[in-house]
Amino acid sequence: MRKILYVCLLSVLAVGMVKADIVINEVCPSNTRDIDRGWNYGGWVELYNTESYPQDLYGYYLSDDATNLRKFRITKHITIPSRGYVTFYGGGTLTDTLQMKFDLDCDGGRIYFVDRIGRELSYIDYPVAMPNISYARTTDGGNEWGYCAFPTNVSTNNGA
Repeated sequence: MRKILYVCLLSVLAVGMVKADIVINEVCPSNTRDIDRGWNYGGWVELYNTESYPQDLYGYYLSDDATNLRKFRITKHITIPSRGYVTFYGGGTLTDTLQMKFDLDCDGGRIYFVDRIGRELSYIDYPVAMPNISYARTTDGGNEWGYCAFPTNVSTNNGA
């Protein structure tokens, strides 16, 4: 009996330790061009799925606070396609899943993407914002970051 319980416990722990291959791909804290569904010009964060299969974001979190990594919970099933994107806007006034309940700081800051049990999966320290210029990975899911004069939320950063 103990052996079965031990094997079941290890299985549960192993599932919890699987890291999602979704990364923060681009941020635009000072947005005055792109209107969100609440008719706001909120700053935004783009997530990118590096995997070859779609992934459900239900139960994941976004935060700008190291002491509260569960600041904004994704409460609906949002599927991010294989090698695809989804954008979340700051300063949400609607109960819309794509509107975070916090704003991005134009003076620079850190954004966290966190799994269902509160583990940090991805973060980015972004610099002081310039209006309508995003800070993005130079290739989708890559390690190098740079400025985009023409933000590419929900499309590839490659070549931008």
